[in-house]
Amino acid sequence: MLDQIYMEYAMKYQAELAKTLLAPLSVGLWYCLFSFTSPMNHSDTGFLFYYPLYFKFTYQCSFVIGTWQWVYVLVWVMKETANEKFNEVAYDLIVGSSMWAYISHYIFIVISANYFVRPLGLSYPAAIISNMIITWVGIFSSYVILNKIHSKYSEIRDKKKALKVQVKAK
Repeated sequence: MLDQIYMEYAMKYQAELAKTLLAPLSVGLWYCLFSFTSPMNHSDTGFLFYYPLYFKFTYQCSFVIGTWQWVYVLVWVMKETANEKFNEVAYDLIVGSSMWAYISHYIFIVISANYFVRPLGLSYPAAIISNMIITWVGIFSSYVILNKIHSKYSEIRDKKKALKVQVKAK
């Protein structure tokens, strides 16, 4: 609620900042800050479903600040760059498949890891890149296939409804 009081001013100020030299400098500064607020240790970690994942207070603070930093920057960047349709086909694919990606991404990660990364014994960097590519390809191709099946089914259903309406009209 309090955020809405100065929202118009903040949006105007953000738009002005995006057109200045401060925007590219803030990206570099953001990476520096993010490196300090993203604890990458593998000790003192909590349970996977415990937030934050670290027992030490300094790690918890760092993790939370880094998380909010990500959210703030992503909202700002997406507002400035992706707030309109840039390409009809790409827009429909990306926006339409986002929920499908959220639901199905894990199955494609598991398939990639178990049937491609592990059998080939890929190094960590190669495994990350191939896992991301295979997951993206799996998500988008399955979305396109499911979308085509759905549109075909919708056409058949609509034709049946139209025939029923014609029969009732006679």
